[in-house]
Amino acid sequence: MYISYENLSEEQFERLAVAISKVILGPSVRSFCKGPDGGKDGFFEGRAERIPTQSEPWVGKVVIQAKHTNRINASFSDPDFNKILEKEIPKIRSLFQSGKMNHYVIFSNRKMSGLTDDTIRSKISNECGIPTLSIYICGIDELDSYLKKYPECLTDADNSPFDNPMSVDPDDLSDIIETLTSQLKNNEKIFDSFPVSRVSFEKKNTLNNLTPEYAHFIREKYLKYFGDVQEFLADPLNASFVEKYDIAIDEFQAKIISGLSLF
Repeated sequence: MYISYENLSEEQFERLAVAISKVILGPSVRSFCKGPDGGKDGFFEGRAERIPTQSEPWVGKVVIQAKHTNRINASFSDPDFNKILEKEIPKIRSLFQSGKMNHYVIFSNRKMSGLTDDTIRSKISNECGIPTLSIYICGIDELDSYLKKYPECLTDADNSPFDNPMSVDPDDLSDIIETLTSQLKNNEKIFDSFPVSRVSFEKKNTLNNLTPEYAHFIREKYLKYFGDVQEFLADPLNASFVEKYDIAIDEFQAKIISGLSLF
């Protein structure tokens, strides 16, 4: 499932970061209430489960921070993140020098490159004294990876996808639309007869509480394409688009069924 992290609230993103931390560090991760956090959103003490590796895990006190942004396609290399980091460094330094922290984790819904990761970890290490191997920065790619491998984190964070705006991947939807459009333009076969259905079009309209005006609009504008779409989806060559199509359909249907009017 595609998660539009930018549409989460700060509290939702913090809960998600703590839920993932319980998987990669351990179930004893503690979260802190919203307010002056002294540089902490979560805390763990002990032997980590999976950070940096299962064979050589961190041992000690781990401070966890979550830095959420509402910007789409935000990056760790953006100037605004550098400003955030500058504000946090005194807190990080104080926690480390006072012995209240041995390792540091920061989550943010931003894109990360290998070079940027090295630069940020080196900056924190140089200014706070923490070894670079004791610093972990988790961006969008790793968030996606964790949620794919541990989908229960969404439930643990109490972040139902239905509580947020529609989360269809716009790139996937664009691929489907462009490919279908190309297929329809190249297809000289016109479907004069509509696809055979087990329930009549009129009865479906009644069951779905559609107005006659809306039903007429669907019949005039889109029903003639139903056969083309069905044929396109049935073609084995289009298997990759079928998967994207199914995911998009699930998202739209779930949102409609949930009864929320966020779209």
